[in-house]
Amino acid sequence: MFKATPFIYLIIFLCIARISANAQIVEWSNQSKVKSKTTFTQIIGENSSGVFLARCHNNDFRREVILERYKSNLAMDLTSELVIPSNNVLEKIILLENNLLVFVSGRNNITGKIELSCIKLDLDFKLVGNLVFLCDVEPKLFKDNSSFYIKPCADKTKFAVVFIRTANDKTGSITAFNVFSDQLSALNKKEISFIYDVSDVFFSSMECDNEGNIFCLIDFPKTPNKNRSSDPRNFNLYSYYSTTDKITEYEIGKDSVFINELGLTVNNFNKSVCVTGFYSYKQDNRVAGEFYYRFDIASNLLKAKCFEDLSKNFVSKIAANMQNESSPALSDLFIRKIIPRSDGGCLTIAEKYYETKQSYTYYVNGFPQTNYRIVYNFDEIVLISKNADGTTQFKDYIKKNQSSMSDAGYYLSFVTVTGNDKIGLVYNSDANNEGDVMISTISNKGVADTKVLLKALSYFVQVIPGETKQVSSNSSLICTLKDKRFSIMRLTF
Repeated sequence: MFKATPFIYLIIFLCIARISANAQIVEWSNQSKVKSKTTFTQIIGENSSGVFLARCHNNDFRREVILERYKSNLAMDLTSELVIPSNNVLEKIILLENNLLVFVSGRNNITGKIELSCIKLDLDFKLVGNLVFLCDVEPKLFKDNSSFYIKPCADKTKFAVVFIRTANDKTGSITAFNVFSDQLSALNKKEISFIYDVSDVFFSSMECDNEGNIFCLIDFPKTPNKNRSSDPRNFNLYSYYSTTDKITEYEIGKDSVFINELGLTVNNFNKSVCVTGFYSYKQDNRVAGEFYYRFDIASNLLKAKCFEDLSKNFVSKIAANMQNESSPALSDLFIRKIIPRSDGGCLTIAEKYYETKQSYTYYVNGFPQTNYRIVYNFDEIVLISKNADGTTQFKDYIKKNQSSMSDAGYYLSFVTVTGNDKIGLVYNSDANNEGDVMISTISNKGVADTKVLLKALSYFVQVIPGETKQVSSNSSLICTLKDKRFSIMRLTF
C-alpha cells in the first residue's frame, strides 16, 4: 500500500501554491482582511529584499499611508505607518535597491514657499538622514490645481521633476524641468515660458530616459484664454536634453485633424522616443485614424511620421461587437499602455471607455424622488503595432464588455503583462458576479488567443487593474480580492 511521505506532501503543497495556467505561472501571497485604513493599494516595486506596497484609506495617497513589505515568496514580512512631516503631503515613493525615496511637498513656515523635499528610508522603513530639499515655488505662483510631476528613469539612477507655475509678471506661465540623481543631488534644471495661463496648460505624459533627458507632451488652446474642453488644442513634444541644457519643441498633429488622445514612450535600448495616438476629422470623440512619430534622441531629429486612417473593415469588425450602444462606432479610445519595441517601433494598447447616466426613482414618505447614478463602461481593447518607419505591422482587438455602477470601475479595465515574445491582457470576465479571470495573449506577430486564467469554480478572484506593477521583464504583481480577502498575485510568463 502506498504511503505518503513528508516530501510528497511538500510537492503537493508547492503545486497548490504555484499554479501553471495556460503556460503562465500564478503565485499568491497570504490573504488578509480588507480594512478601512488600507482600502486602496499601490505596488511600489520589488527588489532583492522583497515586495513593497503603500496602502491608504482613499485613492489619493496623500496622508495616512501605511507601508508594507512582503518577502520574495509573497509572505507578509513588515508593516509600518509612513511618517509624513506636518503641513506636508505625499507626492511619490520610488523604490531603489537599498532604500526608499519618499517625496513630499508642503509650505515652509519660515520662507512661506511651497517646497518639494525627499525623505530617505531604509528597507525596514526607518529614517535615514534628514529631510532633503529639492526645489520650491512661491505659493501665489503655484495654483491649487498644479502638481509636481515626478518620474524616475528606467534604471532609477536619475529622476525628473517637472512643475508649472505662473510667470513672475503674471502674464503667462513657466514650466520648470529638474533632473536629480538617485543620491538626491541636483544635476540640471531649465525653464521654458508660455503665454498661456497655468490653468490652460495640460500635461498628457512625461518620461525620463537613462541619460536624464526629459520628454513631455504638453497642450494648450490654439487661442489663449479659451476653455480647454471646448476649444481646439495645440499639442507639442518638449524635450529637455540635460547634456546640452537645451529644450526643443516639436508640434504634434496637422491642421486637417483633431487629436483626441495621445501618449509617448521612451526606448532606452533604441535611444528613441515614440509619440502616438488617435485623431478625428471633427472635434468629437470618434476615432478616424492613428498617428505615429519617432524621434532619435542622439540627433534630436524626426525619423518617422505618419497619419493613417483606420480601415472601414477594421472599424466595422469592432463596432459589430458593441453590445452596450444603440449606434455602434469606434470612439472614446483611451491609451492604456505604449510598449516600445526593440526596432524602435511601439505597440499601442487602447481601451474604449465611456460613462453614462442612469436615472432611477425611489420614494420618501410616499413621494417619488428621482436621482442618477453613473455607469462606467470599459469595453473593447484595440492593439496597433507600428514598425520603426511608421508602417503598421498589425492591428487587432480583444472583445470585452464590462460595466459597473457607483464604484468608478474599480474592478474593470485590464492588466498588461509583457513577456519575452508575447503580451498578456488580464481582466475580470464579470466583475459584478462570480466570473472567471480571463487572459488574452498577443504574440509578437499579432496572433491573439483568449483563455480562462483562473476559474471561478476553484475560488472567486477579482483582479484590481489599477493596482498592479510590472516588476521584471516577464512578471507582474497584481492586487486582487481572493474569496473577498486581499491577496497579491504574481503572474509570470
